[in-house]
Amino acid sequence: MDVAHDLFHADSRNILHYLHQLDDQLIPCRDHRRELGLVLASTLMRGAGLDWYEQGDVWAKVAAHRPAALPASFPTQVTDAELAAVRTLITACGNSASSPLTAAPDWAEAFQAAGAQLAALAKRGRLSRGPTLRTRPSCAVRVEPGQPLLTTPGVLLGNGRPGRVPSHPRPEARP
Repeated sequence: MDVAHDLFHADSRNILHYLHQLDDQLIPCRDHRRELGLVLASTLMRGAGLDWYEQGDVWAKVAAHRPAALPASFPTQVTDAELAAVRTLITACGNSASSPLTAAPDWAEAFQAAGAQLAALAKRGRLSRGPTLRTRPSCAVRVEPGQPLLTTPGVLLGNGRPGRVPSHPRPEARP
């Protein structure tokens, strides 16, 4: 819970700083909240030591929690260019000079540190999410449809409580 609290605090502080800079036109670019959400979530997962496929599992859980009926304005078709753009975002480092993260340099560091803390907790057996969590943390980003990614709480740990990302189903016992 401490990791989630610290990350929520850092995320809240940085999103407010980012929005303040947007309002004051101190950032010479458009609002990148959606893109930043992908970059930061990927930073968290890489910080936790999740490999490419484990990160894919996390994104699949995020997608599974989207409602079946999306708003009419939500695009139903995804182009190859959009897929390539998302792939670039989820594999990008946030420390380039042109990154919107330059507006709040410690933002990505907070997500990286939280991921590393989750990995350390998992290694010590301090996370309770099932047998697959003995050596690897599992992170999920809470995403509300129609909302920018970073206006909702940043990270949730799947522990089976209502409103949380459920754990993987356990295999049936075999005789």
